[in-house]
Amino acid sequence: MQISVLGTGAIGSAFAEAFLKAGHQVTVYNRSADKVARLVALGATHVATPAAAMTAGGVVLVAVTDGKALKAVLDGIPAAALSGAKILNASTTRVVEIAEIAADLAGKGADLAEVSVNVGPDQIREGQGMYLLGASETDTGLWTGLLTGIGSVVHRAGEVGDASRAELPLLMSYLFGLVAAAHVAAVVARDRTPDDILATYVYPALPAAQYAVPQMMARAYADASASVDAFRALADNAVADFAAMGYPTDVLEAMAAMFARASAAGFGGKDGSAVFESLLVAQAPAPLEG
Repeated sequence: MQISVLGTGAIGSAFAEAFLKAGHQVTVYNRSADKVARLVALGATHVATPAAAMTAGGVVLVAVTDGKALKAVLDGIPAAALSGAKILNASTTRVVEIAEIAADLAGKGADLAEVSVNVGPDQIREGQGMYLLGASETDTGLWTGLLTGIGSVVHRAGEVGDASRAELPLLMSYLFGLVAAAHVAAVVARDRTPDDILATYVYPALPAAQYAVPQMMARAYADASASVDAFRALADNAVADFAAMGYPTDVLEAMAAMFARASAAGFGGKDGSAVFESLLVAQAPAPLEG
């Protein structure tokens, strides 16, 4: 199958590699041409515009940062290029955003589906993806077949927007787990908590800490499975979603502020575990190496 991938950050690149490994023909687009060089070396075709990727044939996967970026990319494509397109959104979007974008695309003759990605880039590359799909019944077979070819689990949550609803509890666990791990790491850094205490008592209670705390202590943020800025967008979306549901958002706003501080300190493109730096800003930590 011919597949176009718009956006070749950590997730988009992983999808492109997985599709190539599965034997598909892959066309890629990114605003920064240097970010597609590795994919081209693996056999992908690079095009200069989103419209060219959209009209390359087959289906299109879009993996950009958030709903605003998704809308900007799609709004920049002529309606003629969108007509008849089958598009799968892998960007982080709110339920309201994805529903509005889907309605706009439908008016231009395109069909939008959404996928929630519940693993990191390495698992996607290795065909171990776990996906929640939101798609019309008409397109479910198309997207389920494509994702099954590069994943271990594909679960249809319902129509467009339903995958975003279904993933919200998962996103809460990611956010709270990572922020909690940062606070654990801060205490460990101060008190030098023995490893056996962490392994016996802390890690069973907070599994995310088992991986995140050593990474935070080593300040090893270079390999970003999901960046600080991606988590910041996730936290901002969570604030908006919970406010829309009538829930208090104080805690979520505080977490969003933590990611914002880490981003302002220069760690926006680093792995989300660099949120730990937001707790160290007042201590003027040493410059990050690498």
